[in-house]
Amino acid sequence: MNFYDIDILNNTNDLLCFFTKRVKLSTRFCHIKSMRSLLLTGLNRRPPIQNNRSMETLAMVTIAVYLLTFSVASAQWENRYAKLNDFGHHVYLEQHELPILSHGQTDPAPAPDGKRLAFAARGWLWNLNLETGTAVRLTSGPEVDSRPRWSPDGKHLAFVRDNGLNTAVIIKELATGKETKIDTEAIELDPEFSTDGEWLYYTSGVSGSLNLWKYNLSSEMTEQLTNLSQVERNSRSLAKDGSLLYLHGSGAYRALRIKDLKSGSDTIALARTLDYHFTADTHPKQDLIVYSAPIDNAYHLWTMDLNNCQTPPYQRRSLRLNASL
Repeated sequence: MNFYDIDILNNTNDLLCFFTKRVKLSTRFCHIKSMRSLLLTGLNRRPPIQNNRSMETLAMVTIAVYLLTFSVASAQWENRYAKLNDFGHHVYLEQHELPILSHGQTDPAPAPDGKRLAFAARGWLWNLNLETGTAVRLTSGPEVDSRPRWSPDGKHLAFVRDNGLNTAVIIKELATGKETKIDTEAIELDPEFSTDGEWLYYTSGVSGSLNLWKYNLSSEMTEQLTNLSQVERNSRSLAKDGSLLYLHGSGAYRALRIKDLKSGSDTIALARTLDYHFTADTHPKQDLIVYSAPIDNAYHLWTMDLNNCQTPPYQRRSLRLNASL
């Protein structure tokens, strides 16, 4: 097992840009005190950088100016993102469903060739060469980029871009850097390429709930796929042709559902309650699902074989990590 610890803040501009992102996203919180605590936590958790006293001073000055000009009125709670019809309090939506600005590396996405790994860190996307251990930054803007997904041919990355007021889905051509944006006045999240590379599945709140949509990469046509209440996101293509795994959440209820895009059938593979950080992914070549779920106040990994039986519930198996790893 290889361990990659990547120092990715190595100049003043990068550090200031990182803290600017933190200031933007901190406005999701209700009070200046919470925002200030978040920012100071970011300073305390910065990576080790040689001769960083001047960089820290610049960052602190930037934060101080922002806090001094930040009015008490604007610190009160407000819907900065487009309001959804079936969420009474957006604080729950923004806490559990929207991207985060992480100090470390998150959202790992292995490339189809198995030689590269895309991930998010400090609000940017990176491409890690697994053989050399060298990571190259793919994005550099002031927004927060996260949740990357590869196209089947490895030539494009789709991801979520959050500017603190709205989220959009971006498709980036790696060879040229060209970006295509899927964006409405509502929230867009969690892109996923179809197995044939012709469609991009994603979540959009344009209908009033966070539902699944698909986007044709050639014609740019969009079509709504689901219409359940509250949240449908984290879609994943299954090796089984014409099927899509996704997460449905409504209140404390969370379920993994499988949508057959040919027949239109929609079945529940697994349902749980109070698992707000319930996540899943799929095997690239087998009809196998891996997901994390809590048991006895600890998260465990499970696999689910979709070919083991004809109808749900599918056979599940718990994965235990070897302590020697």
